[in-house]
Amino acid sequence: MDNEIEECAWDSDFFGYKVGKAFLWKNSSLPALLQSASAAAYRLVYLYTTPQTQLQSPPPVTSLVRVARQIQYVYALQALADTPSSHPSIQLYTAKEANQALIALSLSSGMYSRFKKDTNFPEGTFERLYTHWIEQAVRTQTVFVYKQEEAIKGLLTLKLTRDKAIIDLLAVHQTARNQGVATQLILKAFQETYRQGYAQIHVTTQAANVAACRLYEKVGFRVAKETAIYHLWL
Repeated sequence: MDNEIEECAWDSDFFGYKVGKAFLWKNSSLPALLQSASAAAYRLVYLYTTPQTQLQSPPPVTSLVRVARQIQYVYALQALADTPSSHPSIQLYTAKEANQALIALSLSSGMYSRFKKDTNFPEGTFERLYTHWIEQAVRTQTVFVYKQEEAIKGLLTLKLTRDKAIIDLLAVHQTARNQGVATQLILKAFQETYRQGYAQIHVTTQAANVAACRLYEKVGFRVAKETAIYHLWL
């Protein structure tokens, strides 16, 4: 509900200060939310609103930063029957430790991340976060890689929950771009989720990442939702 702040326990533990999230549909609700956040000793609150809403910070907010216009895409997997097979160079990553190539690709996947854009985070936070995510992904998610002469040049992580399939990270090394690698990785994700009985697959990116948006729409994803995200620092 509007004005209600939900604590993000994982984020609070990772960053070392209290983090929450809230949905805010009008600027006039911000003062009341700010009062609630201050009373509950929040240091950072993720604010989700419509792309058309322009939030303006009342004093004494430390910082209110519009960090992203997020686009959520969905693809209906029943369309998979007419899709060709993926490239043989795409393989399942089976090691339980992320090597340096995976970590580097993970960092490159977050070039438009709000955690990189927001300079209120201490230096190195973005790198630490994305390194942690890929280290966890190789242990808990399905990870596909694209190899050229045994070197990993592409990465896709696929999160499969009880009722949802989600592409989390997608990146291609600069030396392998414009060769259809990202499309082939997505196709592999389609095949895997379809094989496991999912009806849809989801992915989220930033509107500023125009190349990613074009790619997802080209392979058949449709826009499901757009959300503006602010970081409220206290």
